[in-house]
Amino acid sequence: MNLTQGIPDVAIVGAGAMGCATAYFLTKAGLRVVMVERDGIASHSSGFAFGGLQPASGAGVPGPVLSLGKEAFRIHVHLWEALQEETGVDTYFRVTSTLYLARNEEEVRTIRGRLVWQKEAGFQAEWLDADACCALEPRLLPSLLGGVLLQGGGLVESYRYTSTLALATERRGMLLRSGELVGLKVEGNRVKSLVLSSGELSCGQVVLAMGPWMGQVASWLHVPMPVRPLKGQIIHLDASGAGLTHRLSWGDDYAATKEDGRVWVGTTEEDVGFDERITEEAKAQIIPSLLSVAPSLADAQLVDQTACLRPLSADGLPIIGGIPGYTNAYVATGAGRKGILLSAATGRIIADLILKGQSDIPYADFTLDRFMKGSSATS
Repeated sequence: MNLTQGIPDVAIVGAGAMGCATAYFLTKAGLRVVMVERDGIASHSSGFAFGGLQPASGAGVPGPVLSLGKEAFRIHVHLWEALQEETGVDTYFRVTSTLYLARNEEEVRTIRGRLVWQKEAGFQAEWLDADACCALEPRLLPSLLGGVLLQGGGLVESYRYTSTLALATERRGMLLRSGELVGLKVEGNRVKSLVLSSGELSCGQVVLAMGPWMGQVASWLHVPMPVRPLKGQIIHLDASGAGLTHRLSWGDDYAATKEDGRVWVGTTEEDVGFDERITEEAKAQIIPSLLSVAPSLADAQLVDQTACLRPLSADGLPIIGGIPGYTNAYVATGAGRKGILLSAATGRIIADLILKGQSDIPYADFTLDRFMKGSSATS
């Protein structure tokens, strides 16, 4: 797209999974899109995330995120096929099952308690004793108390997914512009232009998908934007012998053998502001947790460690939709540890709102105005 031909239909700030998915659906509908990014495509959380696509667990599940996650997973299946056809790139999407492990009686009660609503929600799930768990995954500790085998999720390589969305979108004419958003120019109830470190950019519509950096928008638009960074770290291991055939989950942690052949293990939840550095403390937390379920991985070699900042909203639910008080401004952020999964549905919702003024995907529980009820619209 040549911006000398006129003002772009939509300007998207942020080239992570949320922004790239939104751009993908908008350009597919023929809109002219410019994407503004300070650092690079998938340069933060979307480039380092685990890539778990499990609708049946996490914040807001059971609850409003469950149906959104199920719809997001369905979109991911179609996106994988479409992106491969459009670009020739495999995002390494695959359907997997998850084995939720119990190390103590409290974890037994927790994961067995989920079985009722998981089955009611249409998932295939069953309780397995320790012997059955070890038969599925021989690396597991035989003294585990058992686990729940859950079908109906998947994995994707997050960087390939996000960058391939961007590649398909650029082939349709999307322009990537480097620059940092430092302000917004507003006229009445419309955002007229973005004020960038590299100049000013006029736009028809604007989508703000800046991850944990959304807080600064509050003062520019006089709306609350309660999003903070939640740091997470992951280690990558080279292990001899057969890899894991299932995604493993226990407590708040997980492990899986990814397409690179490495066992990815995480994660931490650190409230440390915008510090993206990896730490020895995180490694010292993650490794013992892994060995509490799979001690046979004790001789695996640590080959990488990554950190990223997930955008977490004040109530743990994503923030999706129009920005109250403005007719041409939208927000997509706050999904926490479910950002890669929910990006597919979020991108579709925002594109629907811009194109049609409504979406068939329910999102009323996730709008920004939930933080404005009973309080002033200032941060």
